[in-house]
Amino acid sequence: MENDVCALAFCSTSGTEAQFGATHFLLNPHRTTYNRTGFTAATYIYPSRLIAQDANDLGPIVGKVIDEMPQIRDRLREALGLWTGTTDTPGEAAGSWRGRVVEFSNEIEAALETKFGLIVTEPRYSIEQRFQLVLPVWDADDIEPDELDVSLTGLPALPFKSPMAAVSFVQSVFHPGQIAGDTTLVVNAAAMNEIDRNLEYNFG
Repeated sequence: MENDVCALAFCSTSGTEAQFGATHFLLNPHRTTYNRTGFTAATYIYPSRLIAQDANDLGPIVGKVIDEMPQIRDRLREALGLWTGTTDTPGEAAGSWRGRVVEFSNEIEAALETKFGLIVTEPRYSIEQRFQLVLPVWDADDIEPDELDVSLTGLPALPFKSPMAAVSFVQSVFHPGQIAGDTTLVVNAAAMNEIDRNLEYNFG
């Protein structure tokens, strides 16, 4: 599968989001076998805060993370809340924001060309209402679906004929300012399981 969209993890020397429980990995470039990471100081890598980016717009490579990638991938699986269910299902995600369809602020609506998104953040951090990992929800009748997109049935309140979650475009929004409201809609368990499978496939 060819896909021009890549997901970049936010990196920072600040541990602020870690203190809120955000999934992270702390990389010290001076204590790794492969020392050409591109980092100059201990850096928090936040797979709980992703940016969707066109791969063609990326600049030149300035370093690589090698030895720590297995651990970072584990953190990514955790950040995405894979196989924890939704707020409406018994278990780890019950009562969280995972699986809820929310309305975006005007700023995010303009950027993503949709008013709606589906939260997939791991349950514990989602409750903090900080950075939420979301999938844009688009109308499959308006665009050509990607093979990883997931049809969302049972959501008649959305103004779309064929709502779908765009798995490849998973990214973060800041809950306090970029989520305008909760639609009270929650995807069903079957759709969430398919989303989790496709997220897992998307990131290998």
